[in-house]
Amino acid sequence: MRPLSSVLRVFSLSLLALILNGSPPVQAADISHLGIDQRVLVICVTWNDHATTRLGSCADWVTLLNNQIDNFYDQATHGQTTFIFEGPVGAPDNGWLALGYDSTDYEYGKTGQDAINLADPYVDFSNIHRVAVITNHPNFGGQGSAGWWWATDEGTEHTFVEGGVDVEKRFMSLSIVNEWLANSFSLPYDEAAAVVAHELGHHLDVKTHYGTIGWFPGGPRDVITPWDVMGLSPFRNHFHGWAKLERQWTPAAGVQTVMPPDTADVDTTITLSASETAGGTDLIRIPITDGPVFTGYTVENRRLINGDENLPQAGVLISFVDENPNTIRKAIVLDDPGSPGDLNQAALEVGDSYTDAARNLTITYVSQSGDDADVRIQYLLPPALPPNPQITPWGSPPWETVDIWLDSEKNGWGTYRYTDGSGNPVGNGDDAWVDHDNRVYFRVSNGGTGIASNVHVQVYANEPPGMGDSGADWRYLGSAVFTSIAAGGNEVGYVTWRPTVGHHTCLKVVILDTDEETTSLDNIAQENVTAFDTSDGSPYKARCQRFTVNNPFEYRATPVHMLVRDIPENWIIQVEPTDFVLKPGESEQVCMTVFPPEPDEVNKPGFIGKPKIEAQVPFANTFIPIGGIDVWTHLTTDTRLTCDSNGTDRLETKPEGNPDSISAGLAPKSPTVDPARPALDAKALDNLFRESALIKPEIEPIEVGLGEPIKAEGSLQPGFSGATVAVDFITRDTRETLLVTTDPAGKWRAEFNPATGGLWEVKAYYAGDLMHATAESNRCRYQVERKEASEACECDPAMSKLAHWLALAAALIAIVLFYMALRERICRNAMIAALILAFVALIGLSVCLQTHLAPASALLLLSLAILVWWYRVCNRKLAEMR
Repeated sequence: MRPLSSVLRVFSLSLLALILNGSPPVQAADISHLGIDQRVLVICVTWNDHATTRLGSCADWVTLLNNQIDNFYDQATHGQTTFIFEGPVGAPDNGWLALGYDSTDYEYGKTGQDAINLADPYVDFSNIHRVAVITNHPNFGGQGSAGWWWATDEGTEHTFVEGGVDVEKRFMSLSIVNEWLANSFSLPYDEAAAVVAHELGHHLDVKTHYGTIGWFPGGPRDVITPWDVMGLSPFRNHFHGWAKLERQWTPAAGVQTVMPPDTADVDTTITLSASETAGGTDLIRIPITDGPVFTGYTVENRRLINGDENLPQAGVLISFVDENPNTIRKAIVLDDPGSPGDLNQAALEVGDSYTDAARNLTITYVSQSGDDADVRIQYLLPPALPPNPQITPWGSPPWETVDIWLDSEKNGWGTYRYTDGSGNPVGNGDDAWVDHDNRVYFRVSNGGTGIASNVHVQVYANEPPGMGDSGADWRYLGSAVFTSIAAGGNEVGYVTWRPTVGHHTCLKVVILDTDEETTSLDNIAQENVTAFDTSDGSPYKARCQRFTVNNPFEYRATPVHMLVRDIPENWIIQVEPTDFVLKPGESEQVCMTVFPPEPDEVNKPGFIGKPKIEAQVPFANTFIPIGGIDVWTHLTTDTRLTCDSNGTDRLETKPEGNPDSISAGLAPKSPTVDPARPALDAKALDNLFRESALIKPEIEPIEVGLGEPIKAEGSLQPGFSGATVAVDFITRDTRETLLVTTDPAGKWRAEFNPATGGLWEVKAYYAGDLMHATAESNRCRYQVERKEASEACECDPAMSKLAHWLALAAALIAIVLFYMALRERICRNAMIAALILAFVALIGLSVCLQTHLAPASALLLLSLAILVWWYRVCNRKLAEMR
């Protein structure tokens, strides 16, 4: 167990969870760290290259651990967590099972599974959740994790597809520890057993851990050894006070919190009980900001009692704690100012003080009475009250933050698909709408005691995101400035984001650091944007979510293990690949596929499966996540959305029958030929292609005159009223979105008056809801053209035919009357009647021609001029006749 020299913080990228009301039933959630007499299976294994064992039998190891480790945990957890160790019953060779290969071939996952396989014939794993593997290696060493999936013959909880084969697995914590030596540091206990005690802390997911940090003065040193069993082994001392609180071994009533001053100085003295005993005040928390994640100081009183007798000294221990999920070393024990650089002398003695001058904070060990210590906290108002703009970071798990969410216009601004009981957005709020403007909302709070002024916030996107820091791929989206945020208040802003691909994306919000703020550790948060529905069928459709895993270490390779948590009951999971090695700067594409089961009373539309996957890498002697994704799968009813052009349906109807009901094992039948059936001619073949081809010929656009509305309608099936449908009217350089709602039959209608001509397309979108899947329609097409005036005056064929015969009749009558007027010298009224009929005939002819308005008008004017000339000629002829 050697500390790694690496970065202090690993930034992890997340894929958004779709948070809805209620939780699905889940098998094999994380194993509880609380519980009396938790069973631990001890499996003893030998390497080919080491012939001897330190203890004669595996039963000897079981006895040793029961005698030393169980009692230690009873004391260190105030009786909240204890163990019973047991070995395989009836295993040969005194329980020492041969791995069959050398220790140089050790690999945690492989060796752990091999040990389980060897013990499986002698163990009923249905009652086991923790495994301690002891190897006969004579050197110091150990490695452990809080839980992986292991294949067993009994007690399996979920099915995983590996190499195309279904593998039944059980979720168990597991550690592998070498026999090493019984005593090399002159400690009053078996030192290899003390290593097992450390590894059991990893079983319990204790967050404290050893590691080197550059600290001034004194240079690099460990962060927590020897004040915690999770420090460097084999020092078996109680857990750090913060770890006891975080794991709930110290009750909330045993903690006093001293907040930063906001109106008056804080000067209080608190009596601390010994951390090693239950009751009284066990811990003081002193946050440096009023934020959702604790960052600040802890104060505890350590005594050489109740199993903690091997501490280097007694006294008041002060630590800096950062619970931010992107911090690896969450607790750092601070030096006693009188003994800088010597962690063994870190505890304050009576009369000693620790001062944080920047925050006007002084902690003094005032006096001691028995095992109690009186500690004075002076938290004074600074000359200027400091602000602290902050944003809630993403967690692990869940891999999301409450302070970032999306708003899409697809279902209307301010309306969200994913909400809590009060209608507030949760998770992503909305699904991202590709090729449209979405609003990325962020909430910035002020956890300080003074007003935060001119808070600058920047927003970035990483497409596609990954686990592990992706570095330079972040794309700037926009920024906002909050002129003023009151102490304890918050402000909400947004930037516009137009995603161009439908893959999941990571959004990052950064508050720019200032010299005035209390801390900058809470200035970054991320939210992964992804969602998918799987519609009901038989079974539900399997879904693959792809993402990238990046090596966060710049100069070294690292193994990666993909761990899946919170799998709904009866769901099957496939992860490809599950284990791999990343070279420096390298990344790997991973696909996680979820297979929901057959629809039943639980797995029905509206159910949300919430499996989580994270990338774990070795860190010191355990594994840490470098990122995670909440692959929450929404079971929904399939929906179908159509778009019709002016009442003409443009979407082919779905084929009848259920293709999922076709048996895959049926062989195709031989075709039969009907000799009596006539062959198809060329036209019939063309029609057959148009009706049955998978790729349909493009439909001609509907012609619309400029100034007339584009009328589109369609339907959402299954139909219900009140569903919001977003309708896009799109041309080359314009996109207009209208929101309409469906009627009880699921019908929707929208009209839009285009300002420009050209080809316009219409597409409708449904954002989905708790029960229904999202849907997109086909595209309707319209050709908008500026029509000449006569186009609006054109006759239909019946009117044109009628006008034709009326014009012909009027022309014949006019000719007869005019002839009679000239030859018979009839009255002037007959002449006028003839002229009127001739004019009507010309008008009818112009209508029959169906010419454009301008030429028709010119023809009518010319006809009128001819008739006037004719009238004058006739008058002159009549005058001559008289």
